[in-house]
Amino acid sequence: MDRNAPPSDSAGSGRPRRRLSPATVAVLAYAIAALAGALLFQLDALNARAPLPFVDTLFLAASAVCVTGLSPVADLPLQLNPLGHGVLLLLVQLGGIGIVLLGALLLRLFGQKIGARHTAALGENYGDHGAQPLDLVRDVVATTLALEAIGALLLAWCWRNVEGGGWHALFHAVSAFCNAGFSTYPDGLEPHAPPFGAGAVLLALVVLGGLGFNVLRELRRLPAGERRGLTLHTRLVLQLTAVLIVGGAAALWLCERREGVWHALFLSVSARTAGFQLDDLAWASAPTLLVLLTLMVIGASPASTGGGVKTTNVAVFLKRIVTQVRGSDDVVFGGRSLHDGQVRQVIALASSYGGLLLVAVFGLACLVPQSIDPRGFLAVLFEAGSALGTVGLSTGVSWNAPPEAKLLLTVTMVAGRVGPLTLLLFLGGQARPSALRYPRERIQLG
Repeated sequence: MDRNAPPSDSAGSGRPRRRLSPATVAVLAYAIAALAGALLFQLDALNARAPLPFVDTLFLAASAVCVTGLSPVADLPLQLNPLGHGVLLLLVQLGGIGIVLLGALLLRLFGQKIGARHTAALGENYGDHGAQPLDLVRDVVATTLALEAIGALLLAWCWRNVEGGGWHALFHAVSAFCNAGFSTYPDGLEPHAPPFGAGAVLLALVVLGGLGFNVLRELRRLPAGERRGLTLHTRLVLQLTAVLIVGGAAALWLCERREGVWHALFLSVSARTAGFQLDDLAWASAPTLLVLLTLMVIGASPASTGGGVKTTNVAVFLKRIVTQVRGSDDVVFGGRSLHDGQVRQVIALASSYGGLLLVAVFGLACLVPQSIDPRGFLAVLFEAGSALGTVGLSTGVSWNAPPEAKLLLTVTMVAGRVGPLTLLLFLGGQARPSALRYPRERIQLG
């Protein structure tokens, strides 16, 4: 008997059981979680008012499990009751942990073990290629719960005089670390997030959630004072994060000086990953929206709870352009040259992300009436970028969009969470190498 032969199906027909690819597992995991959440939000027991239409609850559940933070209604904290907020928080927590748990649960549901391909995919996603899946799950869950617990305790102290402060603290700690941006305060976050208090705690959680579990793991294990022990990836992530926070805040302050330095800093951090809003963006000018859109497209760092193209990918993409102009083939950071395969992967990822954003913007432009926002196309572009980047900042387009547009935004959020390359692999299947080679030819470029 061939030990390497694939297992037969349960019916005993002798045909090999078709195993789910990592791309299929990722897409199905988020899709099933979103559908289950949508059905739950249809229950009267979770709503303080009449339940929302199914399209809206599907939108909300997808936004939660994809840790986006976009809402189908303007007053979501008043729409859901405490039980509804609890279900929303559970979906955010599952989405923040990511496909480590959702994918593993889905494989078990289909009666499959976590094979070599899925182990490699998990290692690639979470920056630890040698770890066993169970060890990786334990590390991610332990890190998440520990940081959320510390954040919740600090927020509970900040909101000790607020009615229900403990529950608000727990909800916002999870929402901040998972980079979801949902809030339970009906009057908005601004009155409850002063810079020297809850606001600083929220920003710290958002930044930590956006660094990536591999970076957090390395920082946790690094003895004090041994900076040389940091890997190139961690050094690059920390440097890029600092530059984007400071640079984004400076650009936003120059665009909207009347809002103040704290407002600019909060938005600079929130725009890349979390989507927390101190107030609505009705005041935001076109330059401000473009700065926020740029930050949303860049997004968080790899292996994190945030979305976007990711900081290191953007750095590699821009560095490759510079080296190409200078006539060099090497992409070098910190005295280290990157593998050509990684550079090609970054170019493919950035291109596919741009393509998906273009499709989403085109669809929304066709479906959303211009009367919804006087800023017209810019507001539509901003909403699509927020959905694909799983950020959650909104100009209000999501609240008033027709059902077809909300369905498109729902798909866009799932695509942004699983990643454009994963989605394309799911739609097109795994490429198979071919022995056939064609003669080479040149075409005119540039």
